[in-house]
Amino acid sequence: MEAEETREDSIRKEIMALESSLQHYSGGVSDLVEAVSEDKEYISFLDQYAVQEYEGMSAAERVKAMIQDKKGLPAKVYNEPDTAAYQLNI
Repeated sequence: MEAEETREDSIRKEIMALESSLQHYSGGVSDLVEAVSEDKEYISFLDQYAVQEYEGMSAAERVKAMIQDKKGLPAKVYNEPDTAAYQLNI
């Protein structure tokens, strides 16, 4: 369990790095990153499916690619009007 928490922390840190690489999405990036990084199911998804789909990329690169591909993010990120993804229509 402890190693799993360490892996989740590592992924969260990499996801948070997206904020600087996605600055052109003014204002809402932190909401999107927060929604993704707090979703344990999504972190598990990164460790399983996304590793295969986006092999060779870091967790942050995978999330960025998924955002650009418009797939892989939790439905709540897309469907709740107060989220960055919904507002930015990404």
